Amino acid sequence: MIRLTRPTTAVLDQYVCDQERETVFSDDVCIPAPPPAGFVRNHHRGCLGCGADEFAAARAAVSQWKQFPGGWIDVHPSDRPAHLGQTVAVVARCLGLWSVNACRVTGLSDSDGDETARLAIIYATLSGHMLKGADRKSTRLNSSHTDISRMPSSS
Repeated sequence: MIRLTRPTTAVLDQYVCDQERETVFSDDVCIPAPPPAGFVRNHHRGCLGCGADEFAAARAAVSQWKQFPGGWIDVHPSDRPAHLGQTVAVVARCLGLWSVNACRVTGLSDSDGDETARLAIIYATLSGHMLKGADRKSTRLNSSHTDISRMPSSS
């Protein structure tokens, strides 16, 4: 959906409801390496900080869809944590236009282990999305108390 103005909450609620019936690009809960023919694999990784407090903040941010840059892209609804099977609208503003596309959470892993704690969310585009692909956003705290964020995707 392309619009000249930002869609209202009511419009986004209806859009997400309508998209619940759409099929997902891929039910595969992994990001294939190498990517399928015609797709590009992106992989960004970085250290966000050190320690349990930073990890807790990063885990909460990823869970609440806060990994997207504010002001020109966000996720609707953003008032509930990501969960398996959840359909969301990705709302983006570019060149004065607003685009709205739907994705679904196809994989979720949240674990606290002795050596590593981790949260990973995999979501894929739905059939009506302008693009096709899948992303994984994850954050982990390893035994050296370093918080690492990984963001591989294929699109």
